[in-house]
Amino acid sequence: MVQRVYEEPEFSEVLERVPLEIRRSLTFEQRSAITAALRESRRKHAIDIRFVIPLIFTQLYFVLFVGKDLRRETQEKMVDRRQEAGRWVIAWVLGIGALVALIVFLVCGYILKSKAGIDLMPDSHASDLLRQAGIR
Repeated sequence: MVQRVYEEPEFSEVLERVPLEIRRSLTFEQRSAITAALRESRRKHAIDIRFVIPLIFTQLYFVLFVGKDLRRETQEKMVDRRQEAGRWVIAWVLGIGALVALIVFLVCGYILKSKAGIDLMPDSHASDLLRQAGIR
């Protein structure tokens, strides 16, 4: 036999999402414990006023909360994470860009040195070293 528990509307909505066969198997104590846990997990506000105004074809639900803005902390954490991710992306892009620029600079310097006929090591050339290594 299933006993009914007085539940606040938002808690009964949560329980309605539980499959019917599971809901039917809940005892009075289990339903009471679930309702109590849901009530305790709800954030507390200095002022929490809720009321319904019934109209002819519908009803209006009004809510007034007054209390410390707890959302700001969550929003600040999200903004901080986005900013940190942005800084990491910028650092990686700059690092890879600097590496590519260094390689281009060295290759261009070598080509210019070769075209100008400057021989820094008279007995050794890069083409000779590549041939010895079996690369070319």
